[in-house]
Amino acid sequence: MPPLSIRSRLAVAYALGTGILLLFSFAALYRTLALRLQAQLDSQIEERMAEIRPLFSVSDGKVAWLFDRNVVEQSTASVAYAIYNQEGNYLDGSPLARVYNLAFDEHSQKALDEHGESWATIANWSGPSLRVRNIPLTGSDGKSYVLVVGALMDRLDEDLRQLGASMLTLGPLVLILGGFAGTWLAQGAWKRPIGANLRPSGP
Repeated sequence: MPPLSIRSRLAVAYALGTGILLLFSFAALYRTLALRLQAQLDSQIEERMAEIRPLFSVSDGKVAWLFDRNVVEQSTASVAYAIYNQEGNYLDGSPLARVYNLAFDEHSQKALDEHGESWATIANWSGPSLRVRNIPLTGSDGKSYVLVVGALMDRLDEDLRQLGASMLTLGPLVLILGGFAGTWLAQGAWKRPIGANLRPSGP
């Protein structure tokens, strides 16, 4: 295979530079959008958690609701919640908790052990992932419990899929245009006479 001409090398170098810049730009855009969407979902979960927490009390493994349960369910919208004791036994929760499979897991246990709230993203290969917050509680009996609040990441996943599809569509097109632009610039540079832009030093 004969070596590439200088003109071809310039075109390839320009296309590669465009591709690398495009790759980093797409990666930054994807990460920025993912973080922003996750922050919005986390904020929604926190709002629901703040609404739910004052509405019940726990003692001797039993949950007592201070308000009408129907009002509680209406206020939680698409966010599921479940209450577990320190042994991981389910005590109470919303109907969506079973639909979302909002289980007591190692993240819940960690929240209890460390006496601090924890976030977790639970991957689900057969459906949308689940964003979960675990909040340790102390019942009126002095025992430890945990409130698990979660929401599906279906909208977030769909938005990121659409962005990824757009990147896959636009990426090759931009690279092709970059190759043509590189070829055009290389031809212009090759045809320009050496010293064409130099001015004579004499009077």
